[in-house]
Amino acid sequence: NRAAARSEIRDYEGALADYDQAIKINPNVVESYIKRGELHARQNDFPPAVEDYTLALRLSPKNSTALLNRGAAYKRIGDYQKAISDFSTALKLDSQNYDAIKERADCRAKSNDLDGAVEDYEFLLKKNRPGASALRFQLGEVLLLKGSKGSADENFRQVIAYHTKNLKGSRKNGDAYLQRGLAYAKLGDT
Repeated sequence: NRAAARSEIRDYEGALADYDQAIKINPNVVESYIKRGELHARQNDFPPAVEDYTLALRLSPKNSTALLNRGAAYKRIGDYQKAISDFSTALKLDSQNYDAIKERADCRAKSNDLDGAVEDYEFLLKKNRPGASALRFQLGEVLLLKGSKGSADENFRQVIAYHTKNLKGSRKNGDAYLQRGLAYAKLGDT
C-alpha cells in the first residue's frame, strides 16, 4: 500500500523499493508483480515491466490485467507478435474486451496483418463503442494500405460527417477540427 501511495506522489524510487520488499516478503502475491510492472511501464522501462507481468502470469495464467499490460508493453517495445498473442489470449477469457480487441487491431496493422486488423476494427464498429470516429479513421488507414481506396474513403467521409455534426454544437472543439482536417487530407481534399 505504501508503494502505491509513493507511486501516486511520483516517488518512483521509493515505490519500487517497497514493491521489491513486498515481493521479497511474499513472492506469491500476483498484484505486487502487476503493480511493479505498471510502475516500470509508467517510467517507459518496458523490459522489466514485461518480466513482472510474466512472473504474475506464472502465478495466475488467466489474469487478464497481466495479459493486457504485458501485451501493451510488448507493443511499446515493438514486438507486435507477442503483443497480439497476449491480446488474443485475453480475448479467450473475455471475447468482448474492447481494449484487447482495439490493441490487437493496432498491432495487427503494425505487423502487416491487414485482414486481421480490418476484422478487429469492424467488430468494434459493429459494437458501436465510444471512439467510433477514431476507429473509422484507423480502419480507413488500414484499408488504404490494403488498396481498398473506395472503402477507405467511405470511412474517412463518415469521420468528416461525425465531426461536422459535433462542431454544429460547439465551434470551440479544436480536436474535432483536427480530426476532420486529417480525414479531409486522407481524401486528398487539402
